Amino acid sequence: MSVEGPDKWKVVRKKNGKVLATGLWTLSADGKTLKDHFTSSRPTGETTSLDYVYERRGGGTGLVGDWVSTSEQVNEVYVMWVKPFESDGLSFITSGAGGATNVKFDGKD
Repeated sequence: MSVEGPDKWKVVRKKNGKVLATGLWTLSADGKTLKDHFTSSRPTGETTSLDYVYERRGGGTGLVGDWVSTSEQVNEVYVMWVKPFESDGLSFITSGAGGATNVKFDGKD
């Protein structure tokens, strides 16, 4: 994860050095909406992209908070909690994922 600006983040998922997916996250000026422009690569080399929108539920400032998808196209609620992780990272917890994914802003993959 890298900080692209005060209200923008770039999340890149890699496996064996190959980019699998990229998310460009943008926080609204009022801090109540998080947009995710998600792009992934198919085995054929084609890319697909989706735009997700999350609404803040409960407290938190900046990216840290409880987020609920308002654009999910399946018939279920997708909840994502973002919490501070150590002094230079974030912890992402999603409903049904069975654990947390912790990331650090260290410039490494």
